[in-house]
Parts: sequence; structure tokens; C-alpha cells
Amino acid sequence: MTEPPRDQLSAGRPGPPEPPGRGVHPYGLAAMARLDLLPLLRLHTMAGGQSSYERDTRGPGRGNDDWNNFLDVRGGEKVMLDQRGPGTVYRIWVTGFDPATDWLRVRFDDEPAPRIDIALRDLFSGTHAPFLSPLVADAATSSGGFTCHLPLPYRRSIRITTNMSGYYNIGYHTFGPGTPVTTWTGDEDSTRVRHMWSDAGADPKAPDGDPHEVTVTAGVVHLPSGAARTIFEADGPRSISSIRIAMPGVTAAGTVTDRGRAHRGHSRFRIAVSPANSGVVLSRRTDHGVADQRARVLVDGVAVGEWSDPGRDRAHRWRDSSFDVPSWITAGRSALTVRLECVPTAAGWTEFTYRVYSTVGDTAVLTDTVDVGDPESEARHGYAIGGQTRCGSLVAGYDTADLLNTTRIRMFWDGEATPSVDAPLGAFFGMGRFGAYPARGLVVGLDPADRLYVHLPMPFRRHARIDLVNTRAAPTCGVGFEVRHRPGTGGVADPGYLRTRLTATTPTVIGQDVPILDTAGSGTFIGVTASYSGAANRWYLEGDERIYVDDSGSPAFHGTGTEDFFNGGWYFDRGPYTQPLSGNTAHLVRGPTSCVAAYRFLLQDAVPFRRRIRVSIEHGGHNDTTTDAWMLAYYYQQPRSRMVLTDTLDVGNAADEAAHAYRISAQRWTGSRTYQYEGTADTVDVTDTGRAHRGASEFVLAIDPTGDGVVLRRRFDQSITNQHAEVHVDGRLVGAWYVAGGNRFRRWRDADFLIPPSATAGKESVRVVIRFVASELDWNEFTYWAYTLLP
Repeated sequence: MTEPPRDQLSAGRPGPPEPPGRGVHPYGLAAMARLDLLPLLRLHTMAGGQSSYERDTRGPGRGNDDWNNFLDVRGGEKVMLDQRGPGTVYRIWVTGFDPATDWLRVRFDDEPAPRIDIALRDLFSGTHAPFLSPLVADAATSSGGFTCHLPLPYRRSIRITTNMSGYYNIGYHTFGPGTPVTTWTGDEDSTRVRHMWSDAGADPKAPDGDPHEVTVTAGVVHLPSGAARTIFEADGPRSISSIRIAMPGVTAAGTVTDRGRAHRGHSRFRIAVSPANSGVVLSRRTDHGVADQRARVLVDGVAVGEWSDPGRDRAHRWRDSSFDVPSWITAGRSALTVRLECVPTAAGWTEFTYRVYSTVGDTAVLTDTVDVGDPESEARHGYAIGGQTRCGSLVAGYDTADLLNTTRIRMFWDGEATPSVDAPLGAFFGMGRFGAYPARGLVVGLDPADRLYVHLPMPFRRHARIDLVNTRAAPTCGVGFEVRHRPGTGGVADPGYLRTRLTATTPTVIGQDVPILDTAGSGTFIGVTASYSGAANRWYLEGDERIYVDDSGSPAFHGTGTEDFFNGGWYFDRGPYTQPLSGNTAHLVRGPTSCVAAYRFLLQDAVPFRRRIRVSIEHGGHNDTTTDAWMLAYYYQQPRSRMVLTDTLDVGNAADEAAHAYRISAQRWTGSRTYQYEGTADTVDVTDTGRAHRGASEFVLAIDPTGDGVVLRRRFDQSITNQHAEVHVDGRLVGAWYVAGGNRFRRWRDADFLIPPSATAGKESVRVVIRFVASELDWNEFTYWAYTLLP
């Protein structure tokens, strides 16, 4: 192709800063304080990560030597992150550094001197302002990992360097060119956010509007075997701000101490009930280590049935059992006398605490409690016993794994037939599938009163329904609930719906990642609760996470290990932990098998998607373990895509170049190459034609005139490192397109550049000029895709 003279290419001139508009939203500490905006769809925010993952997946380490790999080395400093354009760094995680000698430096906006120059041991100590606890954590707090969540916003650029040789992960957001961002100074006040994090368990969202508008829907519900019960239903528009669930026997301590008695004769006591009842449920805490308990039930001297507890469980001795007292004997009564006669063939009858629930309308009301073994309670209820075989205290636990795995929460938004949220309680509230363990996250967990909580905003437009579902063989009585909600959609005009996706990979597939989420539409990925059961050596924790956004061939995130993703280190070497954004809630060893549960939330650093998102994680260093894995993904979503492919330019194809008025100057190379991408497709060969230059290339791309900006994607050979160019659109300099680092082993990479709405509004096409600035060699281009963003 004939190269036009340079002066015939669009010259380009600097354009004005991009004005605030739909794409501008809180960032940095302001974003951390505005969790009510999580349902916001973010067209103009791109999330990404940089880490020390091994680039050579076919070398000696086979992609598992994920340490001491950096973007570059400049002036003796190892480059961890190098970005141009406005953005914010939200997460710095490291491990394996030398606390005596290793440091970290951060330069902002092309300044020659670092604004941050700090020893790594001080950065994570929590006592060196402005890097204060709990926004930073050391290995003792985060079980082997060192984390910093103090945000570092930048207007023009950021470069983070170090001298360490360990592992690292950095997460960030980038914004469209011209987005107004105030660069970090170190004087920002993090007090409010630190108080939020220190008070994890309380609702962290800022009050919105009149607090008197908040409605609390609360009560107690019984869950028969195989049945669903609705705990909340309302018309919209409204937004649910929090849900709390009190499950009998679910405690952070794991054990319950109670006094009680056992007999092979009889017991008798009086109970109070509501005169307005339409039936009474009698719940009893029993020692299920005693097998096959049976008793004849008499109410006011009338036999009303047999109470049976078949089976036994010596590992989890507590069980709550229930008996339905028929309404024909309870209606209109305010008190009843209950007599329980042990069936002669039974091993015995154990009783510790009785709870009395009167059914009034659609509500279960706790009207009395008999604490067996407590002299005052026994006297108050006229308790008597005959044929006693035991009296005293028992310290035991419930089978909370069974209870939390077989009780599900389901949420239906705006008349949908399939629930958006359908998850076991253990996974949904951050504990995983191995039972109740301490979990005190910012938005999910178990509070000091042993109530499960979720504080994620849940807006809906027309109607919402929340059900609790019991899928186990036994009923569950006395489940308490509280739902807080208010009018409106929480200040977000067009919110996404909260959704979950549960995947069970049992067992894992050799050579394939464990899937976490794969969904189309637009929204944000905000977290995952993971549960693993595998070999006792926990090799399955070697797996790296990979997150692909909007059909890019390159992962936006490529991590260094499973426990690293969950902010720990060295297989969580300090044991289980819980922090506001992450935790390792359980580690159990059962002979040759180990079980691990963990949660991780990306809140201020949520991963927006406009077209599709695919999240997965390796099992083992090379997807080489046989492991059972359960993943619950949390995300906000609307089903409509907000990013539509409107044009494709195949560079090197003469007909396609002519159709797009493609021109190039100072060309250095043209031809065809066959390479592979990094990540899950690193064994798949892709062949493409392309060109390279040190001058400029120019082309015309079709776009949608009703769009809200354009994502320009480029496939290139990243073995040429640090490629940097100016992007001009219709004669206007829009911004810098810079991709730091490279990979000479997996050479294909897709990179995105956001063309702001001010350069595309009302246009059916744009003329783009890519003007070379710098690189290791040149700027190369193989395919360009134009995706129009839709408001």
C-alpha cells in the first residue's frame, strides 16, 4: 500500500477536557462511602488488574511461577503498574517480600519524584498515616497476605515501583479521557470509611433521604420440609437496604451450652399461647445423640399425637424438633398444659428448651419459652418430671452445614418467573458450605447477635418477593427475619438487579478452569463465596483467577493464586480470618481431604461489564487437581447489552482497508502472524494479518449516532513492549493509548480505548488517527473493533 505524506494525515489538536456527565460517578474514598450506588451501570469505567503472574505457561513452571514478574525495570526499580489517563488504584496485595529492605514507590501525573516512598513493612502496619487500619492489613490480620485498600486516584498517570521479588496483585479502575479526577495528595480524610470498616456487620450504606421513610418488615416463620415461605413482598419502586435472618442453632461460636433433663417416664409444664391463635407449634431443643426419641403428647389431658425424632447424630448432638398442636384444642385459649409420655420402646426423651409459637394470621409469634433445668423457669411453668434419667448441662453443636445448605433464599424482581437470587444460606451470607463460622464482611456475614445479614442494595421497579425454602427432610421452626426497605431505587435512575449464580463443579475437569460466572447483558461483578473439598495438601489453592470483560480475548485480571485472590497468602498460613472485603471462613481436615471456604467482595472496585463477563479460576497450578468446587457469584445486571459491535477493520486485508479508507505512514512491517492469547485460551492458535509503524495510521469506523461513546479495541503483538500512541478522532486529540509491559510467550493481546461521548455524539462514523509516540520498537495493529456504547 502506498503511504501518504505525513502532512496528509489528520493533524489533530488537543480537545477540551471531557465535561462531567453520565459517565462521572464517585471514585476513591467517595466511592467507598457510597455503597448505595453499587447497582449503578458504569458505561465509562473499565476495571483491570496487574500482577506477577508467570507469562510463560509452557516453561518449567508451566504458568505457576507467579513471583518476581514485572512489567519493566527502569532505573533499578521494578515496575508493578504503569497507567496513563485518569483512574484509581483500589487494591494492592503483596506477599513474600523482605521486611528489612523492601519498599514501594508511587509516582503520579508524570512527576519525577514519588509522592509515596515507603517501606513495605510500614505500608501494611496500619499505623503509618495515611495508610491506616483497617484499610490496610498485614499477614497476621489477612492470613499470609498484605493488603492496602486506601484508594490512589490519579488524573494523568500513575507508576508503582518496588525492589521486592515476591508476589503482587494491583486492582484499578480507569476512566474515559478527560474525566475530572483529583490526584491523590495524602491529605484525604479516610475517617468515615475506616469507621464503616471497623463497624462491619452494621449497614455501611449512607442514609438516603428521610429516615422515617424506612419500613421494617420483620417476623418469625416456620419452614416445613420441602416448602417455601414468603418473608417479604412489596410493590415498587422501592429498594431493599438490608436483610437479617436468625436461624436456630447458627452461632459464630459453633457450640451452644444449655441445661436440660432426660426421662423414660413423663414431663409436664404449662405454656402461654395467644387466644387469637389458629394453631400452636411447640419447638424443642433435644440431644440428638440419643437415638429414636418418641413421646405421646397430651394437651390438657387430651392425646393429640406422637412426637417422634428418628435417628441420631453423635457429631452434632443439638437438634431442634417441632410438634404441631392442632387448632381444635388451642383456639381461644391463653394457656395450655402439656404432658409428654416417653414411649416404652424409646431410648429416652431429652428436653432442654421449649419454645412456643402461636400462629396468628400469617405470622408465628413466640408466646412462651420453657428453659428446662432452670429452676426459675421450671417453677414459673409448673414443670414436673417422672422417671428422670439425666439432669445437667450439655455443650454441643448443631449440624449447621446441613441447615445452611438445605435452606435457600430466593429473590424475585419485577414479576420474573425464575429467581434472580437462588442460593443456600451458607453461601449467600459468606460462610460457604461447611457450616456456621465467623464471617464479618462489610456486606454479608454473621453479626454479634448471631444473625445472618446482607447489606447490598436491592432496588426493584414494580414488584419484589423474597422466599425462604427448606429442602431438607425435617422442618425448621422459629426462623426470624428482618427486611429494611424504602421508596425509590436508591438514587440510581436505571439500576441493575442484584443476582447470584451458583455453580457446582464436582469434580473439577482437568485442563479447564472452575467457572464462577458467565453472563451477557450489562452490570457489575461484585464478589464470590467459594467452597472447596480436595486433597489435604490444598494444591487446588494454586489456581489463578481470570476475568474476561466484554468479549475481549485478553483477561482484564490474571491473578497469582487462589488464596491471593482472597487476600491471604501461603494457603492462608495464619488460619481462618475475616475482614471487611474478604475472609477464609473455614479450613477443615478430614483424613486425606481438606475443606476450605472463602469470600471476596469487589465493591468500590467492582468489575463493570457492558456486553458480557466471564469469571473463572484455576484448580491447582495447571488445572490439574480433582477437587469439588462450589462457587456463588454476586453481581448486578440488566439483560440488555449496552455495547454493540458496529464495525471491524481487518488490517492487512486490502479490501477491508479500502472499505475503511485505511492509510499508514512510516510503516515498519506488514504480514501475517500466528500466536496465542494469555489465559484460558493459551493453547489456541490465532492467525491474523497486520502492520506496524512509527508514524501514524488512519481509518474510518462506523458507529451508532445514538450512542454514548465508543470502545475501540485493538489486537496487537505484545512482544513489542510499552506501546504508546496518541488517539485523534475527527481531528481532535482525545488521549493517550498506552499499554505497559508485554509477553513474548503468549503474544496476542486485546486492548481497549474509550472514545468519550463528546467525540462521537450524533455521528454515524468517525475518522481515527493513531499516532506513534514510543515503544520498544513500533506500534503494531492487526484488527480494530468499534463497539458503540448505548445509554
